[in-house]
Amino acid sequence: MSNLSKHIDNIEGLSHEALLNEGHKKTKLGWIPKEWKVKKLGNLFSFRNGVNARKEDYGQGIKFVNVMDVFENTFISHDNIIGSVQLSEKQIKKNLVKKGDVLFNRTSETQDEIGMSALYDDDKEAVFGGFVIRGRPKNSKLNHQYNGYSFQSELIRKQIISKGQGAVRVNIGQTDLEKVLFPIPPLPEQKKIAEILSIWNQGIETLEQLIAKKEELKRGLMQGLLSSKKRFPGFEGEWEEVKLGKLITTFSGGTPSRGKPEYYNGSIPWIKSGELNTKRIFSTEEFISKDGLKNSSAKLVKENTLLLAIYGATAGVISVNMMEEATINQAVLALIPKSNKIDQGFLEQWFSFNKDRIVHTFTQGGQPNLSAKIVKSLKIKCPDLEEQKKISKLLFSFSDEIEVMKKTTNACKNEKKGLMQLLLTGKTRVNAD
Repeated sequence: MSNLSKHIDNIEGLSHEALLNEGHKKTKLGWIPKEWKVKKLGNLFSFRNGVNARKEDYGQGIKFVNVMDVFENTFISHDNIIGSVQLSEKQIKKNLVKKGDVLFNRTSETQDEIGMSALYDDDKEAVFGGFVIRGRPKNSKLNHQYNGYSFQSELIRKQIISKGQGAVRVNIGQTDLEKVLFPIPPLPEQKKIAEILSIWNQGIETLEQLIAKKEELKRGLMQGLLSSKKRFPGFEGEWEEVKLGKLITTFSGGTPSRGKPEYYNGSIPWIKSGELNTKRIFSTEEFISKDGLKNSSAKLVKENTLLLAIYGATAGVISVNMMEEATINQAVLALIPKSNKIDQGFLEQWFSFNKDRIVHTFTQGGQPNLSAKIVKSLKIKCPDLEEQKKISKLLFSFSDEIEVMKKTTNACKNEKKGLMQLLLTGKTRVNAD
């Protein structure tokens, strides 16, 4: 975080100006710097929809940019395009993307995600799909690196979103994009803005690479430490394989009747399986009343209780209740370790590591479905209690470090997002001399 801020602080000429100060002018887009121009996208780009091939033609041939490539990248390189398609030479020529082309998704499930953009930043040949619109610059008034960021400006996003149409799926067309008003800083300022934002991108990418390496290291440790292949010095005893039912007790909860409004909007937190996506649960979306608890199968769980999602999209996810008390529904199983039998931290790490294997083993008809009986039947290999605690302490230290790194990365992303809006709207100016 501090290194990224230092980079920005060292860029000469970065200063804030109020919109109404001298040096700005009022336009259809609002107040922008007086040196900036406003043009319709149709005067700056030529737009075209991509190719629709036969189902059997996909998976081979030339690299193929689809909607997900646009969603997942600000800058698209040839190497990070996953899809491919077999096309004729004529089709390839008509649907090529070139370095500097801006690609938009033309259909979306939500209004806010329509017309998202990504810049193709590679010299290697690729084509683009029918659910994507290609914007090709008509002249050299725009710096292509700047274009990678400029379409994320709130001045442009608001216009694009407002032009999306459709009830079930939202769509946008070439003529809609042509009407969008585009603020244009002088070329030197465009280049400086792109340079600043690129520094932030590089720093964030470095942090994400460090997180990936740390997670890979932790997974390697888990594989060794949770299987007895790696041992701490001084621990030599044999590991015992037992069924979980001998080490824990379990119970699940229930759902108060929806036909009784008085059972809800109380003060008792009610945990559903979807809320187990976070490792530690500090709050819930719904609350039930004392009457709801008394007259239903919802069950109270204490603080620090280990919770397992047993069916649905989050099946196999393990979490911990951090509230003083809460209740759980039928899709959540509370795991209570028997004293002096198993360390709760060791059990949590074991479930985290073995989640995919457990869910895959007990998946029926594509829907993961566990139960207390299945969980108790699982076999776990574990050492004596002291070694369990040693293992869980080390693994949690890695988890804590990764969590701090993720929070730092997210904070940097938010800072970059805020700075980007200031730069792309002219609220913050740069000295490009």
